[in-house]
Amino acid sequence: MAITLKIKRSSTASSVPSSLQHGELALNLADRKLYVGKSDNSVRAITTLGPRGATGATGSAAAGATGAKGSTGATGSVGPTGPPGPTGPPG
Repeated sequence: MAITLKIKRSSTASSVPSSLQHGELALNLADRKLYVGKSDNSVRAITTLGPRGATGATGSAAAGATGAKGSTGATGSVGPTGPPGPTGPPG
């Protein structure tokens, strides 16, 4: 069974968690800093995540592009008529 690990987080720049339990993690998404709670109840930034990489180039429309939709083909001929069904009960 999978365990979901949730880390406290903030999107406010320069926001530092005021208190974390020993070993508890917090992430500031704006500053890209990861914090940990220490045994003496202090909070320490343990790393700053590297810069986001550039977005890769988008491929050209010609490479693997889907072509235009073709026209609809002609309608086929009508098939033969089937045999007559059984006669119903008298009314």
